[in-house]
Amino acid sequence: MSAKKKPRMTGVVTMMSEELKAAIDQYRFEKRIWSRAKAIRALIESGLKKEGGMEDELGRHANDRDGNPRTP
Repeated sequence: MSAKKKPRMTGVVTMMSEELKAAIDQYRFEKRIWSRAKAIRALIESGLKKEGGMEDELGRHANDRDGNPRTP
């Protein structure tokens, strides 16, 4: 059995308001996440999964009502 490789990371620069940065930092501290970048990734992944733009571990999108993986 082979171990899964970590996906390669790529950098993205973005601008945000002080209020949004403060909200991210609050989330980060509440969840005990060690970096702002990791907190931002967690929030983006959570939002994408919720909105159906990202599959879960079983290959299902959030808006798949029957729980079956989507087929191309």
